[in-house]
Amino acid sequence: MDSERVVHVVAERGRGSGCEILPGLVLTAAHTVEETDSWVRVRRQGAESVHTGRVVWRGMSRDAHPRDPKGWNERGVDAALIHVAGWKESPAGRRRSAPDRPRWGRIVGERDRVECRVWGFPYAEHRPGESTQVLGTINPGNGFVGGTYVVDCDTTPPSPAEGSPWRGVSGAAVFCGDLLTGVVFAELPGHRPARLEAETATALLRAEGFLDTVNRYGPPGIHVLEPVEYADFADRDHGPGLVQAPSSVIELLHPARGIVPFGGRDEDLALLREWSRRPGPGAALVHAPGGRGKTRLVLEFSRELASGEEDWAVLWLGSGSPGDIRRMPSPTVPLLVVVDGADSRVEEAAAAVEFAARNRGVPVKVVLTARSDGWWTSRRESEASLPVAALMSRTLKIPLPGLETDAETQRRSFREAALAFSSVLEHMPGWERTGEGSPSWRDLAEGLAPIEPGGHLSSPLTLHMAALVSLLDAAGSGEPSPSPVFGPGDGTAAVEEQLLAHERSHWLRVAAAHGVGRPVLSNDALLDAVVGAVVLYPRDRSQAGTLVRRVPRLSDQSEDRLGSVLSWLRAVLPSPDGRPVGDLQPDRLAERFVGGRLEEYPELADSLLPGAASDQAARFLTLTTRAAVRGILDKNHLTGWCVRHRHVLVLPAITVATGVEDPEPLLDALGAIVDDPGTPLTDLEHLAAHLPRISYNLAPWALRLHQRIVQVHREQADGSPEHRARLAVALRELAKRLGHMGRREEALRTNQEAVDLWQALPEHLPERRSELGACHNNAAMWHSALGQRREALQAARTAVGLMREEARSGDPAALDHLSRGLTSLASAESELGDHRTALRIAEECLEIRRGLCERHGQEEQFVSLLADGLHNTAVYLMECGRWKDALKAADEAVAIHNALATDNPDAFRPGLALALTTLSGAARLMGLRDRALEAAREAIAIRRELSDARPETYRADLANTLNALSIDLGELGLHGEALEAARESVKTYRELAGKHPRAHTYSLPLSLNTLANSLLSHERPDLALEAAEEAVRRFGKLTEEHPGAFRAELAMVLVTLAQGLEGVGRLEDTRDALERSASIYRSLAATAPAAFRPGLAVCLNNLSALLFRTGELETALRTVEEAIDVNTRLARGKAAAFADILNKNWLVKYRCLVGLERFGDAMTAGEKAVRGLRSLAGSAPERYEADLAMILSSTGILLQFAGQPEQALRRAKEAVEVSRRLMGRDPGRHRPLLAEHLEKHGNQLFALGRLRQSLAAAEEVLELRREVLEHQGNATTPPTQVQAQAQVQAAQAALTFGIRLLHCGRRADALPPTQEAVDGFQVLHADAPDTYAASLASALSQLAALLFHAGDGGAALETGARAVDVSRSVADPDTAASATAAASSTYGMIAAELGEGNALGLLAEAVDLCRACAEPTGPVGEIQLAQTLTYFGQRLAAVPERHPEALRASEEAVTILRRLVDAFPLLRSATATALASHGLRLAEAGRAREAADTTKEALELARLLTHQDRLAHRDALARALSAFARARLLTGDRSDLAREAAAEAVTLLERIARDEPAATEPYLREARDTYDRLRR
Repeated sequence: MDSERVVHVVAERGRGSGCEILPGLVLTAAHTVEETDSWVRVRRQGAESVHTGRVVWRGMSRDAHPRDPKGWNERGVDAALIHVAGWKESPAGRRRSAPDRPRWGRIVGERDRVECRVWGFPYAEHRPGESTQVLGTINPGNGFVGGTYVVDCDTTPPSPAEGSPWRGVSGAAVFCGDLLTGVVFAELPGHRPARLEAETATALLRAEGFLDTVNRYGPPGIHVLEPVEYADFADRDHGPGLVQAPSSVIELLHPARGIVPFGGRDEDLALLREWSRRPGPGAALVHAPGGRGKTRLVLEFSRELASGEEDWAVLWLGSGSPGDIRRMPSPTVPLLVVVDGADSRVEEAAAAVEFAARNRGVPVKVVLTARSDGWWTSRRESEASLPVAALMSRTLKIPLPGLETDAETQRRSFREAALAFSSVLEHMPGWERTGEGSPSWRDLAEGLAPIEPGGHLSSPLTLHMAALVSLLDAAGSGEPSPSPVFGPGDGTAAVEEQLLAHERSHWLRVAAAHGVGRPVLSNDALLDAVVGAVVLYPRDRSQAGTLVRRVPRLSDQSEDRLGSVLSWLRAVLPSPDGRPVGDLQPDRLAERFVGGRLEEYPELADSLLPGAASDQAARFLTLTTRAAVRGILDKNHLTGWCVRHRHVLVLPAITVATGVEDPEPLLDALGAIVDDPGTPLTDLEHLAAHLPRISYNLAPWALRLHQRIVQVHREQADGSPEHRARLAVALRELAKRLGHMGRREEALRTNQEAVDLWQALPEHLPERRSELGACHNNAAMWHSALGQRREALQAARTAVGLMREEARSGDPAALDHLSRGLTSLASAESELGDHRTALRIAEECLEIRRGLCERHGQEEQFVSLLADGLHNTAVYLMECGRWKDALKAADEAVAIHNALATDNPDAFRPGLALALTTLSGAARLMGLRDRALEAAREAIAIRRELSDARPETYRADLANTLNALSIDLGELGLHGEALEAARESVKTYRELAGKHPRAHTYSLPLSLNTLANSLLSHERPDLALEAAEEAVRRFGKLTEEHPGAFRAELAMVLVTLAQGLEGVGRLEDTRDALERSASIYRSLAATAPAAFRPGLAVCLNNLSALLFRTGELETALRTVEEAIDVNTRLARGKAAAFADILNKNWLVKYRCLVGLERFGDAMTAGEKAVRGLRSLAGSAPERYEADLAMILSSTGILLQFAGQPEQALRRAKEAVEVSRRLMGRDPGRHRPLLAEHLEKHGNQLFALGRLRQSLAAAEEVLELRREVLEHQGNATTPPTQVQAQAQVQAAQAALTFGIRLLHCGRRADALPPTQEAVDGFQVLHADAPDTYAASLASALSQLAALLFHAGDGGAALETGARAVDVSRSVADPDTAASATAAASSTYGMIAAELGEGNALGLLAEAVDLCRACAEPTGPVGEIQLAQTLTYFGQRLAAVPERHPEALRASEEAVTILRRLVDAFPLLRSATATALASHGLRLAEAGRAREAADTTKEALELARLLTHQDRLAHRDALARALSAFARARLLTGDRSDLAREAAAEAVTLLERIARDEPAATEPYLREARDTYDRLRR
């Protein structure tokens, strides 16, 4: 804090202190001044003159007091702002800096005290008007309730005669470092040393009107509270901490100044808001090319977050070591950390994310900005810490496209930008418009002609530059309405050039002030100096001095003059970090300025480059390469510089080429060096020695380099052994580069030439054996890649034999070579099916490589080889069934590759992708599906990028990873993505096999198998069968060519083939395929049980499921029990790996036991399946929730039959909830599943008598079935199998809905859905009468009953008769019997009601039919018999001589229903009706007491039911009331109770008759007769 900013404030209320936060704007305490617009006197520290100021903002009312007992929220903020007009000069007359905003601070910790300073004017000071600066500390725990800071002072002034010694300090600013953190408003009495209380800056910035006032008297800006504890880590030059006034117009474009209003990024801002609300730590990456507004977006977001209710603190991270960043203190409030330009600060960004991951107490979020996102993917892949890597993997990526705005919006934005710039230019020193008659900046801005819109203005930076340039041009020309800055076709180049023209003018004006302008030095000399400063960016004064001496136009100047030039450079390129000069920003302008200047004067670079340090050379190459890519600089100049200054530039060029976005111009330059005949062989070999072992960007040039080296060796060969040996070495290196580029046939030919040379050379040459071994080893790898497996094995064995001899000496290099040979040999053995031998060899290799690492520390060469060895070992461990060990080895391999890729991603990303793919496979086998998927996705991201640019080299790897990804996605139930990945994998392998048929004979059928499985998951067995059949053919051919190999793969694809065959109904072929697969697996498992028993268990499970389907239940049960035994033993110690297959086993066993009616055992198996599936569904819901819903629903039915209805209902409800979740994710796929389980749930509710709930379920089921049918087709076209099933389900759902409506007493509403069911079944019956006759008969019977109740007796009788006819046509005898019994019963009842003469005969026949079906069909048949007997008894009673038969019929009906009603509460209504009927039969038989008791029981039950649902049970109540009264009448009981029952029966039946007069009339007539007789 400057002393001249300390202000003494005198008002009517007394004296106080203040701080000038902007020129002429003073912050003080509210209670020291009067109301807004009142006047006060102010005086700066050290000044004698007193000025008058006006209160322009006051944070609390005049009557409020800082110690108001009403509470802090009511009194407001004890702060005020005073404006002093015309206060421009400092006390010493110095020109004050241009207006800018203060830096605000807040304390975010709670544990550590924070040092602070207070500078004010206490009364107790011995000199009037003297200030006092007090040092103190703030303990964050004090003032918590009041929301204030308490400053513990280190001193106390002497006490005055009266009052506090601190009177007058109110309004003094509290600074923590350079951050304005609060304003003093009171002293806490009774403390020595003193304690001062201060309003927080947080309260100030949130106070209504405060920031509006600050921005009104200063330039608008982005005000963000910076955390005090992190001040040392803050970026003062790019984030909200930027307080330095702009020194040139270019600096007005800095996003941290926030000069142009923010807009156009609402969706991106909303994404960041939503991300910030997610629990826990988080990372977000905003990426786009330069000028899109990344930094401005994040600035706006951070301002909004800091001023919100969630109490966030914001840290814009400055430059610092990653270690220091990781060790930052933990916050106690939510903290947002921003890393701007993170792609050039990769390790700082990673450290910030690690800091966030480590702090779990409160949310810490990290926002990164960068030009692209690929670098972050690479960094994430190299992260060794799992928590950090996990957080990186969840990074929210927000790409910023160009702003898609219409012409009018662009014109409006252009004008707003121009007006915003004008408001700041008015205050900038040197830019004031003071000339007489000169229009003001605002006048110029308002007079600008509208800009021509265009696509180039989609970049906010380009649009802002256009506005600024137009404004500056208008000022220069004096014209208020200049022409637009450029036309629509000029792109961004013109505006950048014009802005640089203004900047150059500024530089030259400043040069005159430093005494180095014209005529002392030419403009070109000065601009050349700027170029040198920007491209070489000197670190210290020594480098800066060397720089200016190298500028040709300054070479003859004196040291004093050169010193003045350096002083001028510091003024025009101010440095924020202590360097002699700063940078030119934005980067786009630096590239244009440097590129344009060097394009005009290319010889300048020739003068600057000699002696440049490697980092300076790298910066030079980065800038010039980007300028060449943008077309600013002719790339031939870059080539010339690299050729002429190869000793300075070539090695940095290799480094820059691996990291720059587009290295093409640089690669052309490197190519020119290689092709230059003047480049000596030693230089070429020197370049080759400095090549990275693997480089993605450099691979083509590296090949070109080695081809040139071979060419020169051939030209220089003189036939001597030494020359031929060097040529052989060069050929081997060239072959390696050809192999890296995927040109394996050429690599083999070149390698063979090297072998021939070595074999012809004398044996005494020391390197002959090792070189021959290396050549044979390389040949083994390329033979393998081309599918030449036996040739690969022979070459690998030869190589290892030679290498073992060399390695006997223990020489590290020889051991390294041996380990490489062993790697190739293991691979060759494995490819021919001998995985155990491959594992033994790989373990020997791994032991050698661990020993080399122990001897040589963490040298990259040996560490990378160790990672490769671990990866290979993991592969063979998986092949041998040792999955847990494989996962451990793969984990270690990925961790090492990550660490290597941190320093050199270009070299090690391919290896990392390979290790991630293997890790994915191992994790999948161990049941860790989420982890497997994450690893596969990471590998895909890397391999796509590699394959796009080097298809010949990396497409096969991409196809392999796509295959693994498809499996992982399928394991998690993400079937759509899985199918897409599988199809791409197969397509890629087919294209590759077209060029190299033998190279992919193994991988292509594997990917076909994955595709087949994915198609099966999509319920396309026909297409799956095609893929599986091809896979079987291909693996069958391989087993014929290589007996003993590929049998496990053949067995695997046979299992997949079987699933496809079963899907298309070829069950015999399915069984043959599964038995063949089981036979292969059994023979393999006999010698390697750990490796092949898992496959055998899968095969046995599928075979048992097939046997169950074909009705061979006992055999199916034995088979699945064998599978369970195998899997249970395999699962010991790795339960997660076998959880999936074991659950499949338990499901099959459950079905078998249910089929065998061993319900107790079935329930045990079902419970195991439920527990397992609940666990699996937690991690992979898409895959397992469908099976979970099925077993829940199925076991629920068993529970219901076991007498546990409530438990059954809970299971059914859970099944519905699970199905709803599935449908929410994929409605088209899972709508039938929800309908199925909702239907079962409704059936259970119905059986329990919960009619309204069951009705609601049935209604939803019908709607779902209709939707399914709508998506499958319509009834006007011949139905496919799937369409027919949908039609059946829709018709059945309509029928069920009608039944539920019927039971709920809504017979009229039941008619339409029942008619819909009849219509649906009639269509199906016409096409397949045997299949659908029973269903149609059932629907017709229900329709007949409803037609009768609707009063259409004729139609009812006709429909009932048709139902009987259709039921008798059912092909299956058992089904025909039950269908005919049900139809006959309904038809007989209707005939009896309508008085048909044959009614009794029909009913008698129906009783006989129902009795015959009762035992075979169980409770359903018994219920049908009871209802028919009840009605039959009623009709028999009309014939006096048949009363005994009637009594027996009703008694049998009651007996059946009493036995069933507890299990099926739905029968209570039917039971009440049967009891009522039986009571009447008893009365007719003269059994008065029994009749009275039975009808009383009927009435009590009916009343109970009616109380629950009157509409549903009013028929039962009416009949019970009527029977209760009539039974008493018949037995001579004319009591009031009987009469009341009769009266109630009449009333109720009359109400029913309003809706159904015909059907109700006989019952109403009898009730009235009873009532009339009881009244006599």
